Amino acid sequence: MRCVNACIKKSMCLFATVLFLAAASYCYADDSASVVVKALTEGSLNVVVRNISNNQPASNGLITWSNVIAGQAGWKVANQYIEISHSGLPAGWGIQIYSDNKNISASPKYTGTANPAGLVNINNAILAVPMAWRVTDSVISPAIPVQRSDDTGFTDYLWHFLKDVNTIDDPATKAYDETFQNGEDYITLWNQSGIAWNEGAKSGNPKKAYIYLAANFSMSPAGSQYQTSTFTIEVYKGISPFPIYIYKDASLADYPNESGATLANHFNPSGWMNYVGQFSIDPKSKSVVPYSPPHCFKIMWSGEEGSDGYRWGGVKWLEPASIWQTNGASATRNGYDLRGASSLSFWARTNTGNKGYRIGINMGNDWDSCGETSTHYVTLTTSWKKFSISLAGKNLSNVTGGLGVTFVADYNPESSGCVIYLDNIMFE
Repeated sequence: MRCVNACIKKSMCLFATVLFLAAASYCYADDSASVVVKALTEGSLNVVVRNISNNQPASNGLITWSNVIAGQAGWKVANQYIEISHSGLPAGWGIQIYSDNKNISASPKYTGTANPAGLVNINNAILAVPMAWRVTDSVISPAIPVQRSDDTGFTDYLWHFLKDVNTIDDPATKAYDETFQNGEDYITLWNQSGIAWNEGAKSGNPKKAYIYLAANFSMSPAGSQYQTSTFTIEVYKGISPFPIYIYKDASLADYPNESGATLANHFNPSGWMNYVGQFSIDPKSKSVVPYSPPHCFKIMWSGEEGSDGYRWGGVKWLEPASIWQTNGASATRNGYDLRGASSLSFWARTNTGNKGYRIGINMGNDWDSCGETSTHYVTLTTSWKKFSISLAGKNLSNVTGGLGVTFVADYNPESSGCVIYLDNIMFE
């Protein structure tokens, strides 16, 4: 892959006992799955290097490590972080991060036989120290611990090991293929599914994202200096992010000890309609056999009057979660970019006592790009059945309202509420 158009290139490095710096090459490239590179006419990627100490722009635009003591350093966070934002990107976009230390123009050019990712020793180019990155939707200051369990990974999975274009498969890890691939999930720090805040999945769509870098100097001899001129943040296109799940399984973030829980869920079931306590939910239900085990999403409605005195109510999955409280505005987050989706689908059923129960379904919010879809009612049985909402003709560039489920007593034979189960809620 090559960088085109308005690439910002900064170079070189300097000091510390074991020092580095990675001159950074921030580039916009726009490529399809077949790596077709186009010009910067379909959007922009904005990059600012800031000091962790004061959040001000770095005067020289460099990313540096300082006070690195040989034999004692281990993993150390850089003195700067990278602020990124984007606008006008095409559907199927993603932003990836990597180095290219064997490139003919790399300075220094890695000449060893191991993984070339990270920082290269400027006096002995067969040596390199590994780097890692993490991305967040808010500034972390002033100290960012790098938690790790051993030399091969981190205990909190917030950090990703940096790959190089020339990274090849490690035969010792037979379950994985570490070979570099453009657009792969592991090197994509942000796409339509969200930011890679965790190794397990992506979620959230901030207006700005913040990248922190760390390097492991454990094996570095005293007096060594390291740098790279090929560290790249780059936009691509043409790789579908779908399916994007609203609910795939129990949330691993909420239930870290729950077997089978996932980080793949998007939106949040925080939009309660006509609510005065007549609802309860269980996002890790096993009350019935889930459509896609081990869990399904259970909603229990008492059938009582809501805040307006009428017997109806509902819940909607929102992003950001608090957007109804802020009247459609959010200081730091957007809704999801769902361009390319054709439908919102889900599987649903009810319990034996509520056979034939009807629920209303819709999506979107009045103020998001999609606009709230009209509510239509579907009949549930005690067997799992797939339902879908067509998104044809909808503007899906900034969707804040995911699936909405409404209960209305007038549409149902029971007067005492009901229990329903949902599974595999996703944009396809």
